[in-house]
Amino acid sequence: MLLGMVSALPGMAANATKASLELSAEEARPGETVVAGVRLTMDAGWHTYWRYGGDSGKPTEIEWKLPAGWKAGQIQWPAPEKHTVEGLTTYVLQGEVVLLTSLTLPADAAAGEQEITARVSWLECEVNCVPGQSEVRARLRVGSQSKPSAAADELKKALARIPKPEPRLQARAWW
Repeated sequence: MLLGMVSALPGMAANATKASLELSAEEARPGETVVAGVRLTMDAGWHTYWRYGGDSGKPTEIEWKLPAGWKAGQIQWPAPEKHTVEGLTTYVLQGEVVLLTSLTLPADAAAGEQEITARVSWLECEVNCVPGQSEVRARLRVGSQSKPSAAADELKKALARIPKPEPRLQARAWW
């Protein structure tokens, strides 16, 4: 609920949210971009926060540990749910969500198996809030072909849930 009310109660299970990492490819060529999905699965009644937490709350953060020269893009967030309690409005994610990030391999990426690691941290809340974190990993083979992974279709579905910008709704201001 309130960020200032972060506490662990006796008997409360830590990490009601589980994190995992999925990649859109099992093999990619140097210079290609691969979609990485950090899947957060929350116990019933629990939530984490969207990129803007609202009146209280802290968004999930992903710290990538990538092979030399690889680049990670910004997190692409699914639409949140509006959550109002005691006059405070927050924007939350519940159930199971996938936070997507584009990973770009350098043109001179070394061939062979590469490990991709991310340290994921979040604030998870039911009635009270507790910080959660996990280190997730996946392996990607750099080679001469592009080969989708078993998770590729699920990641495409997650991408379809990302809100798209609407150019007609953009505002401009000037003096």
